[in-house]
Amino acid sequence: MLGRVVPNPSDQSALVPRRHARFCDGYGLRYHGPMEIEVHQLGGVLGMDRRYVVKDGAIEVIDKGRSRGSKHLDPSQAARIDELANHAADAKPVKRRDPLASDGMTTKVGILVDDGDKRFLEVESGDIAAPVWDLIGEVSRASEA
Repeated sequence: MLGRVVPNPSDQSALVPRRHARFCDGYGLRYHGPMEIEVHQLGGVLGMDRRYVVKDGAIEVIDKGRSRGSKHLDPSQAARIDELANHAADAKPVKRRDPLASDGMTTKVGILVDDGDKRFLEVESGDIAAPVWDLIGEVSRASEA
C-alpha cells in the first residue's frame, strides 16, 4: 500500500521499503510513500519554464533554472499527492487533434512508482487526462500553501 500514515513506524518498518520517504508531522505520525515526482511546465503567454520537484517529503519550485526554495509537505498533502501520482502513472492521455495554440503549455511529468520504475507523461493544453491534471494542480497548490 502506498502513501499510508502509521502511528508507530518502528512497529511497521518491515512493511516500508527503504526507498520510501519518511518524515514526522509533529504529532508522532510519519508519512511513507515514494514521493519522487517531477512536474515541468513549459510555454504559455509568458514563456513559463517551471519545475516542481517532490522528493523525500519536500517540494521545491524551480523557475527558469533558479530555485525558489523548498518546503516540507504535511502528511495530508504528501498522501494526496502520492495518491494522485499513483492514478496519473497509469493514465493514458487523449491528445487533442488541433495544433497547440500559441499560448498553449506543455507539461511533462515524471513519477517514480512503487516498483522502482519511472513513468513519464506529457500533456498539452486541451488534452484529456483528468488524473494527470489533478496531480499537476495539487502539486502547484502544495507549493503555494
